[in-house]
Amino acid sequence: MDFFSSQKITNHITRIYLPGDVQAYLVEGMDKSVLIDTGCGIGDLKAYVATLTGKPITVLLTHGHLDHAPGAVQFDTVYMNLADCGIYAAHDLIQQRIDYVETTSFAGKYRREDLLPENSADAFQDLQDGMRFDLGGLHITAYACPGHTPGSMAFLIEEDRMLLLGDSCNPFTFLFDITSLGVSSYENSLKSLLAKVEGKYDDVLLSHEAGGIPSTKQLKRGRQIISLMSLWEGRLFLLLNKVPRMNMDRSGEISFTIRIVLMNNHSETGDKSRGRNAYAPGHHLFGDGNRIFAKEN
Repeated sequence: MDFFSSQKITNHITRIYLPGDVQAYLVEGMDKSVLIDTGCGIGDLKAYVATLTGKPITVLLTHGHLDHAPGAVQFDTVYMNLADCGIYAAHDLIQQRIDYVETTSFAGKYRREDLLPENSADAFQDLQDGMRFDLGGLHITAYACPGHTPGSMAFLIEEDRMLLLGDSCNPFTFLFDITSLGVSSYENSLKSLLAKVEGKYDDVLLSHEAGGIPSTKQLKRGRQIISLMSLWEGRLFLLLNKVPRMNMDRSGEISFTIRIVLMNNHSETGDKSRGRNAYAPGHHLFGDGNRIFAKEN
């Protein structure tokens, strides 16, 4: 069965479509390659990547969740922020991965034996904020963005001016899990990330398709919005860049559909069990680059 396909984003970046409605990114320099994320651990990802590059591969994981990390078992050099070790151990379990994949478009399209074995993170190297990887004429800098998980990371592909956010910040980033940080900490993470990368990137790459925001294209016709947006009485924070010109109304504002955003409504010390749907299908966000507000259709 063909588990993988790919799309060239730039001369250096290839997006790999993986089982479970998630994507990885292969980044190639003149001397080395980096694979950012490895998916749910279904199929022989290492063999597929070998058809795309013959250069030595280092794996960088955006975080330890089951749709991003289990495929790392096939690779020798893997970096993950070790704050996510406990998450990785829980999410790497085969039955956990099966339960997740059965909720995606890949349900029923694989056999149990297609799943890679469970693995320990003991051999993973610690991925820390500010680490820089030289691939030969191309550099990747890692930035911590805790919130979605304690060890969530973003990556700046410097020469291509691309910021890969993974699940750290997208239109459905969730904070409802028991391992997620509270919204105040997440806000601080986004402010810190923005301060470090502002002016260094033109486009963003995400790990999942998200609402109306294309995550695979250089949005040359897009209207750039680089701002921290506070919604829902200060509880919802998103970082966006390059929002496409869609549904322009007479005032010139931009709207795009948010499929669903699950957020917790707890304080840093409060009850993390009170997750809720902050925005569901039928809601839109509107903005002019300086202000963002919610509106129901």
